[in-house]
Amino acid sequence: MNPANNPQGGNSKNGPTAVLNSLARFDAKYHGGSVQNIKFTPRMMHEDQEKVKALFKTYFKKGGCQLMVTVVDRGVLEDAQIHPELYPDLIVRVAGYSAVFVNLGKDVQEELLSRTLYD
Repeated sequence: MNPANNPQGGNSKNGPTAVLNSLARFDAKYHGGSVQNIKFTPRMMHEDQEKVKALFKTYFKKGGCQLMVTVVDRGVLEDAQIHPELYPDLIVRVAGYSAVFVNLGKDVQEELLSRTLYD
């Protein structure tokens, strides 16, 4: 497991429903109610908004803990690596905290890019 109980980058093979169903099975008394990070594209959050609402509602109904939802375009993160001066306010969720993407080390940026982005 990756930070915040999420699958290691690139290991989420069955989509966000499978991930949240798995995460909802954890008993919070054993993992301290750790935050669950999940990333969606802007397209999904706008065009599939009702599906995302239903997904979150079901997750919490099953006993899921807090979700930290990031909405980001992978291309923006990649461009921020090349042109950091254009993205001084680009905030990302790391592992239990938020940070300015361009202030993170290259290794952390690459780890963030390796995480599954649901579209």
